[in-house]
Amino acid sequence: MPEHLRALGFILVLATAVLTFARAPACALACTGQDFARRRNLWFAITLTAFLAHNVWIYLVVAAVVLLVAQRGEHNKLAMYFFVLFALPPISAKLGGLGLVEALFLMDYVRLLALTLLLPAYFSLRKLPGTEPFGSSVPDKLLAGYMILDVILMWEHRTFTSILRDGVFYAFIDIFLPYYVASRGLRDLQGFRDALMSIAVAAMVL
Repeated sequence: MPEHLRALGFILVLATAVLTFARAPACALACTGQDFARRRNLWFAITLTAFLAHNVWIYLVVAAVVLLVAQRGEHNKLAMYFFVLFALPPISAKLGGLGLVEALFLMDYVRLLALTLLLPAYFSLRKLPGTEPFGSSVPDKLLAGYMILDVILMWEHRTFTSILRDGVFYAFIDIFLPYYVASRGLRDLQGFRDALMSIAVAAMVL
């Protein structure tokens, strides 16, 4: 048997044991059994996809489809994001550019999670009544100031294309989306418990 399949078997056995142990306390304190089962199944689907795809682009495409389907029934997308955040290392692939542009962008597992889970949550939260617009609080202004400063510091030694990629596109995905969804999506104590439980379970499996 190939070594990666032996490793997969070992991981699945340990993960099944941990998730089975964690289900009862998690559902008693933070989420419903249906929520836990959905996230657990997503964790297994993501892991199986990574080990069986044999190609990073096949893995990214299949994983994106699985994540988009799973997030439809999820009411706390930040909790789902945390639950599967540590399922894989940030396996990445470069989308090549044209001419003088070496690579348009680097797609990895964490960015894939942000685009498939946090981006839909961002658009949904913006439409909800009562959602504070970005920039209305001091933390918002501090984050915006940091992101603007980062772009300014790039001007002296970076090309315009790399500034757009790293200072705008990557910053939006890697920094802004997690902040916005966490600051606007967790509206009550139950939501906080759900998100923190997901981090705890993910860390236990890791």
